[in-house]
Amino acid sequence: MTNNNEHHMKAKHTPMPWTTIRCEDGMEVLTHDAESICVVKHYGDPYNSKREEANARLIAAAPELLEAAEAYVAHVRGYEDTLSNGERHMLDLCRAAIAKATGNTI
Repeated sequence: MTNNNEHHMKAKHTPMPWTTIRCEDGMEVLTHDAESICVVKHYGDPYNSKREEANARLIAAAPELLEAAEAYVAHVRGYEDTLSNGERHMLDLCRAAIAKATGNTI
């Protein structure tokens, strides 16, 4: 399993945790030291922006989701032959998510 220090040494993204706050333009995703990563803009009624809130929360969770996917891949490495169909599917999903997030295949 990848520990936090190993993950952060190889990670190219801004260190986690990331969080969200409401701002004038929509929902802002912030770093652990309150620097802005991005703003998910609202369209239409700014007080009824469930989609923007959900998108901002998903973006803020991305580093932890990447870490979880990497941990699962590392956990099953060497045991791929013994995985059930469901576990194999989970491995494929994790590998695809890692590739999308990092721009690399594993």
